[in-house]
Amino acid sequence: MNYINLLMKLLLLKGNEKKSAEQIRRIQERKLRKLLRYAYKNSEYYRITFEAKGINEKNIDSTPLSGFPTVDKKAFLMNFDRIVTVSDLTQEEIRKFDSSSELSRKPFKGKYHIVHSSGSTGKPGYFVYDEDAWGSMLVGMIRGALSNMTMAEMVRFFAEGPRMVYTAATDGRYGGAMAVGDGVEGVGGGQLYLDINTPLSEWVEKINEFKPNMIVGYPSAVKILAGLAEEKNVDLNIRCVVSCGEPLNPGLREYLERIFGVKVINYYGTSESLILGAEKTPPKV
Repeated sequence: MNYINLLMKLLLLKGNEKKSAEQIRRIQERKLRKLLRYAYKNSEYYRITFEAKGINEKNIDSTPLSGFPTVDKKAFLMNFDRIVTVSDLTQEEIRKFDSSSELSRKPFKGKYHIVHSSGSTGKPGYFVYDEDAWGSMLVGMIRGALSNMTMAEMVRFFAEGPRMVYTAATDGRYGGAMAVGDGVEGVGGGQLYLDINTPLSEWVEKINEFKPNMIVGYPSAVKILAGLAEEKNVDLNIRCVVSCGEPLNPGLREYLERIFGVKVINYYGTSESLILGAEKTPPKV
């Protein structure tokens, strides 16, 4: 990710913060309509399911959004190969890639970023991003993580060199683990992964050596890190804390903000859309 391009994209995205709710709604609908048209033209599954609802190329822009069919996880997994809009991707190929290759952020076939769900409700679902989609997602992720900073503060933060510690499940191609590494590398920073199953003695050693200034992770895991800081086992000077992957209750938020001395940014996302929302706190004046 080019540093100058990143700053330009962040500046454009931050401009959206000044738009009204109605302006944002119109932007969202325009982009969604474009996506629906593309799906109708390029996805066998969506073309058939749209037409079954009486939706075609002539009325796709005028049909109320409530008139479009929905898709659940079961249907997605069953129809993956008919849903995708490219000819060089199959679910079986992705599963083989995931099971046979070593865990890394290396793109599949050199151009597809693969993430998977936890599989807690059955078979894991695989979700695919091309380079453009991945880049857009990373910019959104960075913007959300630094949403309480002004552009000048962001520039200074990047110049200092972000050093991010990610505390969560890191033993698979989970969206958060895959994305935060690429995002931090894109701004010339470093990252440290701390799996929730790693002994705390290793946490202490690695954190004190790495000296992070940014924390991203499950709130339950970030709480463990805060406990180590409170007990003076680790020496931290944190500029940013992002909570994701689990609910953040008010009591835990208060505790984390007291220990780290910064506002916690709460993320919401899923494997199929890694950045759905992030809290916005007023920038410092």
